[in-house]
Amino acid sequence: MRLFYVPTYLTRRSERGPAALGNRKLGANHGPCILPRIKAAERGFQQKRWLFGEDQRLTEAGALNVSVILGDGTGRLKLATPELDGTTLEGVTRDSVLALARERLVAKEGWLVSERVITMPELAMLSPICAIRWNGELVSCGLAPGQEAGKTAVLFQEWIEEIQCGELEHESSNPV
Repeated sequence: MRLFYVPTYLTRRSERGPAALGNRKLGANHGPCILPRIKAAERGFQQKRWLFGEDQRLTEAGALNVSVILGDGTGRLKLATPELDGTTLEGVTRDSVLALARERLVAKEGWLVSERVITMPELAMLSPICAIRWNGELVSCGLAPGQEAGKTAVLFQEWIEEIQCGELEHESSNPV
């Protein structure tokens, strides 16, 4: 997936700004986003990326939540997702990724997991996003050409699919 950075000034208000209703799934949030979506698609990008505020905080990418994987400088990995501050939707996928990360990566792999402010300038790698157009440049996110997802994204996808298909029992599922 390729993301196109859309400055919030291109619309009257960001669909994900706290003064808007960014934390609600409403049709009114989508109207101002049609033109930026079209412009992103014309440039070969699958989603637009909203950055909010002077510090360019991540909110969501069009129709999906975002989690990022960062190193802490000591070799320890961190999974972070934007906090619920009125700019991000609560969602099943977001909650599932956080729960699985805490359950499987913190205890078994020593990862850190957090919900916090994430700014565009601090990011080094996003997965499975392969590139983001930001400040006039195409920024590669660390995936090899033709690679659609990093190993951690694939792992989360496998875990969620195993739970959804009933192959793995989990407290969040109720077999029918």
